[in-house]
Amino acid sequence: MQIDFEDLATELQLVHTARLALRPLALADAWPLWTATKNPAFNAGLLWEQPDNEIQVFERVEAIVQAAHRGRLAALSAVCKETGQWVGLFRFQPYAAAPSGVEMGLWMHPTFWHGRVSLELGKACVNAAFSLSAVQLLVGAAAPSNRGACQLNQLCGMVPTRNIWRKHETLADVELIEHEITRAQWLAQQADQAPGKRKAFEQVVLPSRIGAAAPAVVQRQTRVTPLLPPQPAPLVEHLLPVNETAAAVPLRQAA
Repeated sequence: MQIDFEDLATELQLVHTARLALRPLALADAWPLWTATKNPAFNAGLLWEQPDNEIQVFERVEAIVQAAHRGRLAALSAVCKETGQWVGLFRFQPYAAAPSGVEMGLWMHPTFWHGRVSLELGKACVNAAFSLSAVQLLVGAAAPSNRGACQLNQLCGMVPTRNIWRKHETLADVELIEHEITRAQWLAQQADQAPGKRKAFEQVVLPSRIGAAAPAVVQRQTRVTPLLPPQPAPLVEHLLPVNETAAAVPLRQAA
């Protein structure tokens, strides 16, 4: 079964957690992403070189935005609910090895590498993908040396399955560990959890979607924990998309 990424993105943009909310990726998000790329540790876990200027980042973001508009993937920015500050970019895109599978990736701004923010976002997106779409398999990958990303994959319920090789933009071969979780595994994990802890996300309920005339209602939230400020020596916790090889093609073509 092919995944409708436009429908998935429509559902995901109403998802929120205690501290975070999702919205569609915008070109303006290239500015905080450009700031993130100035941290060498941010680029260490990716398959593209540290950009020389902000225009290169804008071209990359534009390629993703255009691909999302064409329904080729779902790209959502996570922002702080209280301030609107950009936290990271979460992407879902086709997994070449399985039509009903989806590969996912997270680019997390270094400001939010602490305070379990990436775990909050990762769990929300994994649970939302299975809850709001017909996806049967979720896959993520990370370099073996990127222990933070590997740990994040596993904390989100995924298990390591195989080692693969992908091309860096420099055409160098990079070893990655694939992690995956099936719908059956996810359902089993949900059944093992206490009822109050099963849902790692909430959705804004819009009257237009339920035919009601009452104002929009936001489902009740748990206690909000303030986002922690950046700390020294951050641990890289952003997921590495499985198929970054498309980035080796000029960005406007890759879109």
